[in-house]
Amino acid sequence: MWAFDGFALKPPSGSEWYSLVKSRDRVVFTRHADDPTYALIAVAYTARVDAPPATPEALADLVRRRAPRSPDTFRYEIKEQTTELEPAASWCVQYRLRAEDSRNSFFYPHIVRIAGRVCAHPGAPGMLIDVSYAERAIEGESRPEALKEGEAFLAGLRLTPLLPAAVADADALIARGEAGEAVKLLAPLAEQGHAQAAQLLGAAYERGRGVAPDLAQASRWYRIAADAGEVDALYNLGALYEHANGGGRDAQEALRWFRRAADQRDSQAQLNLGLLYLKGDGVPADADRARFWLELAAANGNARARALLDKLFP
Repeated sequence: MWAFDGFALKPPSGSEWYSLVKSRDRVVFTRHADDPTYALIAVAYTARVDAPPATPEALADLVRRRAPRSPDTFRYEIKEQTTELEPAASWCVQYRLRAEDSRNSFFYPHIVRIAGRVCAHPGAPGMLIDVSYAERAIEGESRPEALKEGEAFLAGLRLTPLLPAAVADADALIARGEAGEAVKLLAPLAEQGHAQAAQLLGAAYERGRGVAPDLAQASRWYRIAADAGEVDALYNLGALYEHANGGGRDAQEALRWFRRAADQRDSQAQLNLGLLYLKGDGVPADADRARFWLELAAANGNARARALLDKLFP
C-alpha cells in the first residue's frame, strides 16, 4: 500500500507501470507502451468542495456535474457517460466515460475510455478522493489485460483516518525540542494504528528523543507505519538494517526496504540503492542498475546523486 492523507491504495499491478508524480494528496501512474498510438494512465487525488454533499445521492449528482476527468470537448465527442452509486459503499460513486477523438490529424479515430471512483471521506465530507484510469487507443485495439489492471487499481482504494491535530501538534513540539511531550501525544495514536504517529514515535525511539533510545521499539513502530505505506517508515527501516538495527547488519533487508521507499519516489532511498549496486554491497555490483537508481534520485532533486552521475557517468 502507498499512504496518502486520508487514503491509501495499491499501485497498479504489473511490471510495466511506473509513477510520474507523487505527493501527500496526488499520484499519477503510467503504463509503458511501445506503440505510440496507445496510452494508459492511472490517477488518484483529493479535491475539496465548499458545500459537502449531504446524502449519497447528492454526491452522485455532484460527480455528474463535475464530470470528473472528462476530456476536452473541443477535441473529443463523448459517446457514453454513466454515473452510479456503489451498492456496497453508498458514499462512493463510480463513473465511466467513452469518447472519440476524430480530429483530422489522426488517420484512424482514437477512443478514450475512462473509469473512476469518487468517495467522500467520512472524516471530512467536503474532501473527495478521485481514483481513475484512462485508456487511449485506436478503435478496436483496446488491451483487456491493461484495463483489468486499471480495474484492480480502482478496487485497491482504502479510506484512512485524516491526520489528527495531535500528530501535527507533536511534530511542532519535536521541532521546539519538547520531544517528551510529543511522545505523550503520539503513543496512544500509534497504539491505535495511526501510521504517521507510529512513524514519528519510531523516530523518537531511534534517536532517543523524549524516550530512552530503543532500536527494537523503533523497528516495531516503523513496521506498523510501513505496513500502511508510510514512505518515511519504509526508508527508516532500510536505514536501520543498513546500520545494524542493534544487531548484525543485514544488507538484503536494507535493500528490500529501500526498494519499497524508492518505488514511492523517495530520492534518498533511490540514492542508497545506487550506492549499494555501485559497491556490490548485498547485491552483485551492477553499474547499469546503479546508474538507473542514481538517475531517478537526481531527477527527484537529490544533489548527491547528480554529483555522482557527473563524476562516474560523464
